Amino acid sequence: MSTSSIFTIAIMAVLAILGLFIASRAVDDGMQVFGFTLVGFGIFLTFWLINRHFDRLAAASDAD
Repeated sequence: MSTSSIFTIAIMAVLAILGLFIASRAVDDGMQVFGFTLVGFGIFLTFWLINRHFDRLAAASDAD
């Protein structure tokens, strides 16, 4: 896994936790939706980067 992918996963984890914090402290529906959207985006991007890493490994092993 490349350094930029690891850094991006770390940043997305921080944003997802921040989104949970925002959603828990929200006083209106808009901020709660925004917080949960940050969580969803962080989870989606993290799993997408992990999937991309393992797809590259599979393609490299098929090429050998």
